[in-house]
Amino acid sequence: MNTENNKAEELFEKYLDFISSPEESEAFLREEGLDPDKLVNEGIRRAKQIQMQIAAQKTEKQFQETKSNLLVKAKQEVEKLLGDVSFNLESFIKSENLNLAFKNFEKLTPHEVREFLERHYLLKLENELKGKNE
Repeated sequence: MNTENNKAEELFEKYLDFISSPEESEAFLREEGLDPDKLVNEGIRRAKQIQMQIAAQKTEKQFQETKSNLLVKAKQEVEKLLGDVSFNLESFIKSENLNLAFKNFEKLTPHEVREFLERHYLLKLENELKGKNE
């Protein structure tokens, strides 16, 4: 790979020393066995690829930030809920109209309850966000 880079650098240096017009540029590249049109098209293709990668990275970053913000909000909601002395998980499940795959929710540990509620609120907030974006 390093040899290819050296060859490319040498070719580019010769090109810069030799070329003073577009016609000379095209002639020089053809003499070196290169197709100028193909080089331009390849350059445009690579530039578009880079632009798409940048856009994808930006979108992913925005998605992660949104997800992080939603998780913070979900945790805040759970803190409020668990901070209420009158909180009852059974009543909450009924009021939220949740269908659970297990019946012994009374045996959940405080950590499991917190995790369950955080997931519930995270999904709820994500669905609300989706509804606003549609």
